[in-house]
Amino acid sequence: MNKIHLKFQLRFDRSNANGHYPIYLHVNINGERKYFSINHSIPEKDWNEKRQEVRTSHPDWNTINNDIIRFRTKAERFRTAADQDDQAINLFQFEKMIRSGAKDLNDFFSFIEDDIKAFGNTYALDTIKMYESQSRKLKKFRNKLAFNEITPIFWKQYDSYLIKLGNNENTRWKAFRTIKTFINKAIENGIIKTDTLKGIKVRKPEGNRMFLSRDEVKSLEKIYKGFLTKDLKNVLQYFLFSCYTGLRYSDVKKLKFSNIYKDQEKQYIRFVQNKTSEPLMLPLGKKASSFIPKSGLPDQVIFNVYSNQATNRTLKESMKLAGIQKSISFHCARHTFATIALELSGDIASVSKLCGHTKISTTQIYAKVLESSKRKVIGLMDAM
Repeated sequence: MNKIHLKFQLRFDRSNANGHYPIYLHVNINGERKYFSINHSIPEKDWNEKRQEVRTSHPDWNTINNDIIRFRTKAERFRTAADQDDQAINLFQFEKMIRSGAKDLNDFFSFIEDDIKAFGNTYALDTIKMYESQSRKLKKFRNKLAFNEITPIFWKQYDSYLIKLGNNENTRWKAFRTIKTFINKAIENGIIKTDTLKGIKVRKPEGNRMFLSRDEVKSLEKIYKGFLTKDLKNVLQYFLFSCYTGLRYSDVKKLKFSNIYKDQEKQYIRFVQNKTSEPLMLPLGKKASSFIPKSGLPDQVIFNVYSNQATNRTLKESMKLAGIQKSISFHCARHTFATIALELSGDIASVSKLCGHTKISTTQIYAKVLESSKRKVIGLMDAM
């Protein structure tokens, strides 16, 4: 008689950025164990451990529970058939059965689609757009693609194809990063066993870290205090706040009045960074504080932050009004803060902590940018 134990459970060792946990089917067949993902992640509070199902408090409880039922039904049928035939079974046979009738899980493009459907609500909109864009571009190169076909030779061919299309170094790095991301996800889900691109490394280019000078920031402050449309004034408000704090767009967007606290005469903001999930406490200077509304409820967001696209579109109009001839995005505010702070203090360690960088090498990039700018000025003077 075969011994088969089945249990649906949350994997607490694999939480995503939102603190949600993936649901797995844990299978033990005659002492052999394996986890099978059902491609859903939920908060711990929405999981009924005793009943092994999602509570009705979760918005997608019905859909997820139906998927659990489908998995459970197939697994139980397999167990019944094995007992009736009185033959020894193993995990390989179970895996083959549980995935039969489903999409070819070895298909790279189907895997991306399924991942976005299952976890899209936990990804930033820009991340989803990047995954979809990279998938479309890759399909033009190879209409059908299995994980085991993604080899070092394949990457060299695809990289050459991207170069012929005129894609720059940064765009090609994003393509590589996307492919590697889903290879790692496939390994995590047990679809493939090893990294098919192991040994291939593509370095992230340093890129052009556009920043504003102190005079340019002052020019923006000047037009902010003048007559502007509601949209221009609103976007400039949280952009200038970021210029004086170095906060990322994602952190400014979710910043609440409860994140601000006072210690005697000093004011601070305490929050958990969206990108790194690391806590950060920043002192607020008078300049930064001047862009914060006077009052608000503790659970109320401080700024009315538009979408990234709308924010960047509005910023371009502000640059024109201020006479600044630079093509910038919101992230330029963070670069501006780091560059000016480093220029004024020369203290890389302190600036690194203020920016919440996990590696001081990231902050050192701004030192290189400053040095490059100085050399450019000297070069212009030499040409006089």
